[in-house]
Amino acid sequence: VEAMTMGDRIAVMSLGVLQQLDTPQRLYDMPANKFVAGFIGSPSMNFVDTTIERRDGYLYASSPGVLNMRVPDWKEASLEKFIGKKVILGVRPEHLLPWDRANGIAPDDSKIPVTVDVIELLGNEIFVYLTLDNGDVITARMDPEVKLERGQRLEVTASPDKLHFFDPETDYGIYV
Repeated sequence: VEAMTMGDRIAVMSLGVLQQLDTPQRLYDMPANKFVAGFIGSPSMNFVDTTIERRDGYLYASSPGVLNMRVPDWKEASLEKFIGKKVILGVRPEHLLPWDRANGIAPDDSKIPVTVDVIELLGNEIFVYLTLDNGDVITARMDPEVKLERGQRLEVTASPDKLHFFDPETDYGIYV
């Protein structure tokens, strides 16, 4: 946190190997790999295994029975070579919103059904641990005005522009 608030450039290292040297904002917006994506931000980025599919003229990151997120048009070029292949979808907790509060930021077919598992009230925000239908858990950082109860079913989404994609073979970010 101190490095993000005070530094002009930050070096992120893992086991003595430089992972990314960049500005704080670029580390957050365009992490070079899964390690950097998970290291920057609190709580850390959520990761879900998906497959890239083309349907109805759009690309989707899909995990059957779990989620179906439309890839933004400007990211399609970098994901074309992954059609029919596995990729890791990353989304930051602060970018997950209850569908009824999303105000059209995502297409109607980009809803993620979840069950509320744990709610951590922190005053100005809440951390909500959500169980996907496959049993995986993702974390959302939400406004405390969102009223949730343990066991509640709801749908969440994220703006397609806030989705990150990683190559599962290399863990590198997939960018244009």
